[in-house]
Amino acid sequence: LKGFLFVIFIVLTSAAILKLIDSRILPAADETVANYSAALINKKIDETAEDIMSEKNLKYTDFYTITQKDGEISAVEINSVLVNEICSETARKLSETLNNTEVRKIPLSLGIITGLGILSNCGPKINIRLMPVGTARADWETVLTDSGINRVNYKVYLNIKASVKIISPLSSRPLEMTRKYMLADITFTGKVPDTYLQTK
Repeated sequence: LKGFLFVIFIVLTSAAILKLIDSRILPAADETVANYSAALINKKIDETAEDIMSEKNLKYTDFYTITQKDGEISAVEINSVLVNEICSETARKLSETLNNTEVRKIPLSLGIITGLGILSNCGPKINIRLMPVGTARADWETVLTDSGINRVNYKVYLNIKASVKIISPLSSRPLEMTRKYMLADITFTGKVPDTYLQTK
């Protein structure tokens, strides 16, 4: 009877511990891993784009040409060949970077099991090993906005999307990241008219 009661006690204790892990530790750890992963991937996106711009010695004026008529700007043309090249190289290099990123260790405090924010950083720490793998895609867009009387602002962006699978001992989940990287930001000013009339 004593042996049977001891087994029951062990089973119930184990079940309580597993429930605590499932209800407190796993969700908190999963959120920590996701937040850390998002910050890491955003950093890799910025580093990759900046490295490509630096390697090619590119300036924002390389991405567009201006046509003038009678001293006034009549057209702005995007250097689509260059921008498409940057998109392709960014996607390729970022995919390589994500799949070759070394395993990271994320420290997680055991105080998180209390569910109290004030104690979430207390107690001994356990390390969660994180390994991101995935692919990246990149395209571009232009944005034209009014910025005053006869002034327009013209922006050229890279839209970088990373589809990453976060593999850790606690879970394996997909993570979609989208990041805009500005290639050019220009404001064009035209001749100011003598009269300005705005109607609804």
